[in-house]
Amino acid sequence: MATLEKDDPGLSVWLTLPVEPDGLQDDAQSVIKEMLNDRVSIAGINVMAMDFATAPAAGSSMAASAEAALSATQGQLAKLYPTYGIKLRQQEPPWAHLDVVDQPRQPVRLAVLGNRLLSNTCSGTPQSAMQFSQLFGKFQGSAPASSSSAGVQPAVADTNPADAPYPLWNASTSYPAGYKVVENGEIYQAK
Repeated sequence: MATLEKDDPGLSVWLTLPVEPDGLQDDAQSVIKEMLNDRVSIAGINVMAMDFATAPAAGSSMAASAEAALSATQGQLAKLYPTYGIKLRQQEPPWAHLDVVDQPRQPVRLAVLGNRLLSNTCSGTPQSAMQFSQLFGKFQGSAPASSSSAGVQPAVADTNPADAPYPLWNASTSYPAGYKVVENGEIYQAK
């Protein structure tokens, strides 16, 4: 990344990292530290507030969990950046370097986070069909396989309409191909 920045001074590097309501976990912080250690000028960080390890507590919502994640991440960045000599100007708090992604490749500003449904369209990033999958498919890796399923609990669908990430299905509405809706806690995509 540092080499790419040197070759293209106009390049703007944004990292998209997983987050929990208590902020960036160790693996995500390691990515940031490695970039900063290599003197990559990080323009900002997109936190993926869409798939937390645990569901929001009763009476809470995904929006509240996402806001907690952003607040915690902001505090982490405020402590982390100065250790690498990055001085944030008073008028430019870490919030200026932070976005939330509530579905893949869909950045959303915190100001519009509350009570928002996910979009049924792409973020607008120019790309060919399956381009992201093709790029990521080039990376080689492995993960240890485990044959044990002890302690694995089946997922329970969240049927609370207030938690639905997409509009609720309506039998009297026709949907264009690719449009997503929620019915009984399950996400369906129009064919």
